[in-house]
Amino acid sequence: MTQESLHFTDRGLKPLTKFILLSSCALALLIADMRLSAMQRARSSILTVLAPLQQLLQKPVDAFADGREFITHQSALVSYNKKLAADNAVLNAQLAQTQTLERENAQLKQLLQLSSGSLNHVAAARVVATGGDLSERLTIDKGSADGVQAGQAVVDAQGLIGQVTAVSTHYAQVTLVRYQNSVIPVMVARTGFRSLIYGDAHGTDLRYFPTDADLRVGDVLVTSGIDANYPAGIPVARVQRLETAVGTPYYRTQTVALGGLGAVQHVLVLPLNRPPADTGLPAHNAGGVTP
Repeated sequence: MTQESLHFTDRGLKPLTKFILLSSCALALLIADMRLSAMQRARSSILTVLAPLQQLLQKPVDAFADGREFITHQSALVSYNKKLAADNAVLNAQLAQTQTLERENAQLKQLLQLSSGSLNHVAAARVVATGGDLSERLTIDKGSADGVQAGQAVVDAQGLIGQVTAVSTHYAQVTLVRYQNSVIPVMVARTGFRSLIYGDAHGTDLRYFPTDADLRVGDVLVTSGIDANYPAGIPVARVQRLETAVGTPYYRTQTVALGGLGAVQHVLVLPLNRPPADTGLPAHNAGGVTP
């Protein structure tokens, strides 16, 4: 039995031969594609058949591109929203600052109008602290170096706040009208009837006002000017409720202080009141406050 010899070095066509053969086939196909309409129809048919497959294979690529674009846009939107939030916070802070300045300017304008009226030698001051008791005292930035003295009345644009009770070189302490030991001589602005108003924890209290005198809800009580501290005509309080106290000759009233409502930032310190020269009466402290 004869066996065929094994040719380990037989590797088929040589590379150059393969190149020439494949190039010839490619050239023939190009010429056929250009010259023969059948080839063009066959190519169109093949593309038509393969189009769904191509679209199917393209979907993951498109989904990946859409997902990447969505993530990019989402990240950009998050960054933009953060920037908008920061800008909004800055604008809100600027708006609050502007509103504060507008309120301060309005207070200053009212105080300037008050100081340019019948009151002379007033000292404008700024509230710098409310002290240990928020309801009874505050501190202003004017002191003895500015001519401020104990006993002087302190007002804002709405009315009386209190009076100076302690003075240092550059600061003064103001005790508010709601201080429980304060007593202020007042009169009804509408009638001129005089009385006394007392401080209490809630503001002011009009006591011992006789029922045979004319008093109405809404009446404004102003300083009467008969003491050494408060010039006449400064609004102090308004009558909010009025009723006859059973078994007594006095009204039971509820009043609300007019000055010091809200956040007071600017005030005026008024000069000490002096009695008329022809009365012969010495200055007294009937309406003073015991600090």
